[in-house]
Amino acid sequence: MSVGSLTGAITAIFLVENVERKVAISSALLVGAAAAAYFPFSPNLILAVASGFALSAAIYFLITLAYNIYVNEIFPTEFRQRGTGFGITTGRFVLFLSPYLIVPLYQWGGSYAVFPIIVLLNLTALVVIMVFGVETRGRSLEAISAGVSQAVS
Repeated sequence: MSVGSLTGAITAIFLVENVERKVAISSALLVGAAAAAYFPFSPNLILAVASGFALSAAIYFLITLAYNIYVNEIFPTEFRQRGTGFGITTGRFVLFLSPYLIVPLYQWGGSYAVFPIIVLLNLTALVVIMVFGVETRGRSLEAISAGVSQAVS
């Protein structure tokens, strides 16, 4: 399953300039949601490893594309560093808090209680990207900033 992290990151590197950002991010969120939904119900070890691989690949695809590229593109120039820092810090804070949610959920209901949260978070992120996301591929940072500034005004 850990090989999925490398696979997801490498896939993002090769697709980053060939696929629209919103399509790539949305696809990874759907793959992650499907893999997380299937994982606790895997009937055997091979299918559990395959769904875990898909989930890991989707997560690292998202980290590579969304955190390292997309977040840096969506903020207007005058707010880019602050916005990127805020986004990454928020993500790290949620990561810090996640064991305090996951461990009690796992103790209560095992993987059947934990993985629906992953599905829900992926689907929530999918809706946010589809509704509020800005397509950035092939556009200059100035053009993106101008579009974001107009959308906010």
